[in-house]
Amino acid sequence: MADERSKTLVIVTGASRGLGKAIVVEMAKALSNSAAHKRTHFLLIGRVRHRWDGAERQEAQDGIAEDAQLTVAIHRCDLAGPLEDVGSAFDAILSSEWTGSGPFHQVYFIHNSANTGPLDIIRDISPAEIRTNLLFNIGSPFLLTGRLLRFVAPNDGAAPPRAKRLRIVNISSLGAKVAFPASGLYCMGKAARDMLMLQVAAEEKGTTEYDIKTLSYAPGPMRTAMTEPMFEGRCASESVIQSFRDMEKNNTLVDPYETSRKMVRLLLDDKYESGAHIDVFDIEDEPSNEAFALQAEVMAVREENRRLRTVNPKVEVDRRAVLPSADSPPDGRRGVVHSRSLASPTAASLAGLLVRGVSQEAAAALPHPHGQPQAPQHQQPQPQPQ
Repeated sequence: MADERSKTLVIVTGASRGLGKAIVVEMAKALSNSAAHKRTHFLLIGRVRHRWDGAERQEAQDGIAEDAQLTVAIHRCDLAGPLEDVGSAFDAILSSEWTGSGPFHQVYFIHNSANTGPLDIIRDISPAEIRTNLLFNIGSPFLLTGRLLRFVAPNDGAAPPRAKRLRIVNISSLGAKVAFPASGLYCMGKAARDMLMLQVAAEEKGTTEYDIKTLSYAPGPMRTAMTEPMFEGRCASESVIQSFRDMEKNNTLVDPYETSRKMVRLLLDDKYESGAHIDVFDIEDEPSNEAFALQAEVMAVREENRRLRTVNPKVEVDRRAVLPSADSPPDGRRGVVHSRSLASPTAASLAGLLVRGVSQEAAAALPHPHGQPQAPQHQQPQPQPQ
């Protein structure tokens, strides 16, 4: 039987399509393969109850551990409606889910539901458009966050928290930091939601009753239903339209599933500071299997270098054997040995030869990956890099 500590609740708004659907799929895959999240209940909230077809269901199931216990509940709720109605509906949903599937050890709440609002310049936006947009993109997330906090940890302290661990994620955007023409309401909404996460982090700092962190994650530019107006030219800014079209032409748009995988990895690593804004381009790709193999080979070469100096301090150790490492990668990016380091087999071959004890002269006969080296010179030993 699964450990009680593995009971997890994942709440995602706007999960019927696009990025929201990708988040659900990638969360399911990752959590099902984590011992700490074997029993996970997904609570999906949206205006439309989307039924996934056979291909979508298969896509969601691929990669999910066979021993995982995953359940899903879909609740229809118009988050753009009056706040009083939204709050009452959310309270009822939480109560029913906790009664039916909880209590949960950990809770992830993903604020994904949003829209761009009118893609017009500020002087052309009507009062009704302002009111509707701010209610949906700012008022609703603000209200849902407060209701969740109150439900998980009641203010009166009469009862212990309903969850030991709470993570709240706001799907943000570069627009929260940078102004884009004809995107005033969208950018303002994203900036406000970032501040909401900072505010919660500040107010809950020092809480000892339960573990809580917030995060604003910018998934990058994608082609989804929300961004379709930019590709179709339904935006008052020609520069914004051209920017999106250029990204599609140059194949630089972000895949919803790829950015969702990075977000999930970020959440599970749990090393970010509460309230942080992290962009998809701030997250480095995971090292490939080949990169791990190269790193192991590098470590073996370094160990052989140390052994040779210990046995005979006068031996000359080829500096070329000290290959790029995880903390000093070739292109300056931190923390990753990139798979392209294996593009030249000479580097790996040189390392293998040195590990097997081939002479310096034999190794020098190999073409060098960074240009032709000088013939080895017999000179006084110099300190070697560690």
